[in-house]
Amino acid sequence: MTIRPASSSSGIYSDRTLDGWDAPAAAAALWERANHLQEQVDYWRRRATSAESRMLAHHCQENQ
Repeated sequence: MTIRPASSSSGIYSDRTLDGWDAPAAAAALWERANHLQEQVDYWRRRATSAESRMLAHHCQENQ
């Protein structure tokens, strides 16, 4: 079985699409989506941490 997303660019599957699949295929699609979303969370967490450290470094330099 080939897993095709409802929207080719985003990888988001509709409930109707998932309901038409057998349980292992639906679970695999949802697992892949969850992994992708976790990667995005991790990416933005790193970006925020980096921006915060740069901001604090800049702020500390102004106070000296």
